[in-house]
Amino acid sequence: MMEVDLPIGIVSPVSVLRDEESVSPFDAVDVSLLLGGPLRAEVDAHCEASVRGNQESAGGRLDNCPAGSIAITPRMRATLCGWMVEVCQEFSLHQETLFLSIHLTDRFLARQSGVKKHQLQLVGTACLFIAAKQEEVTFPGLTAFVDIANNSFSRNELALMEVRVLHVLEFKIAAPTVCVFLSYLIHGLGMKRKAAALATYLLELSVVECCTIQHPPSTAAVAAVVVAGCVADSAAIRSVLKGLCGSVPDSLQKCLVTLVQLYDKAYYEEDPLHYFHVLREKYCEPERESVAIESLPTEMETFVISRWMSMVHSGLET
Repeated sequence: MMEVDLPIGIVSPVSVLRDEESVSPFDAVDVSLLLGGPLRAEVDAHCEASVRGNQESAGGRLDNCPAGSIAITPRMRATLCGWMVEVCQEFSLHQETLFLSIHLTDRFLARQSGVKKHQLQLVGTACLFIAAKQEEVTFPGLTAFVDIANNSFSRNELALMEVRVLHVLEFKIAAPTVCVFLSYLIHGLGMKRKAAALATYLLELSVVECCTIQHPPSTAAVAAVVVAGCVADSAAIRSVLKGLCGSVPDSLQKCLVTLVQLYDKAYYEEDPLHYFHVLREKYCEPERESVAIESLPTEMETFVISRWMSMVHSGLET
């Protein structure tokens, strides 16, 4: 790969659906593989080892967010992630680059104690730089990342932090993030563009807010598809139910509720400086189907859960 200062265009789980004649690479999606069985177990074991296991080794708490350093609060982390969303937009980086960079940031903070507030942006930028090298064909250089951070640190400091992150993470960079599972589902289920955009928005909110870390990424991806399907694509829900063969895990039900509550929280947030505002602006764009400003059904949580459960109990008759 070649390092350049000019990035290329956006490629995301939503963009793959822009071509109406595109053909799914899958004959069918076996959702049961994502929610149970040896494949899910193997992948989720990797994810837990990379995030939750690192929290234990760092003395962090196993709750909503990594806590390798008491100096870093969930609000600080969320603000950093919101800024990382803006950087990825500015450089037109892949969606997976964003998810991977946040994943790397969480792992680093979980393992590395003593990270101070003023170092947080440097850590996030280093993780973005590493993720871009991993996911992009061409990527912004050190100077571009320093510039976009308003020269809060030097090129040398960023290079040193990159090396530090790589050593702390033992050079284990590749990871099956929730974006990987979502892309699989979007392709395999042939989801409508609006539903795909809404599912992507929900998962982006969840990684910034860090409210689904207790759920495996595969479960979070399926939950996002179900919520989006309840609003914009009921055919996707029927496909999910077929894959589940009538058995709905409790973890999926809990994750559904979490995502719906998060959608409501972001929708009604009025503070323009809140990190939710960055994501709302991004998903208000027509190319993302303006899902962030979509008119919500009355009592969104009740609507989604009741529709989902009615389809489960009716044996796919809805």
